[in-house]
Amino acid sequence: NHKGGWIPCSERLPETKKEVLIFADDNAMFVGHLMNGGFSVHDGDGWIDLKFILAWQPLPEPYKGE
Repeated sequence: NHKGGWIPCSERLPETKKEVLIFADDNAMFVGHLMNGGFSVHDGDGWIDLKFILAWQPLPEPYKGE
């Protein structure tokens, strides 16, 4: 198990096109996915390719209510 659930990109990458939580080297976190060998996030206007992603983790299960 990794600390906080983070999986280093140097160890393994997520499935292509599956949304995950990603952690960048500037301590920013994003929800994005792996596509064409790199990570992408949507900023409201379009997709942005991110560089220097250190780690990722699966998204939690959606809230289902009481």
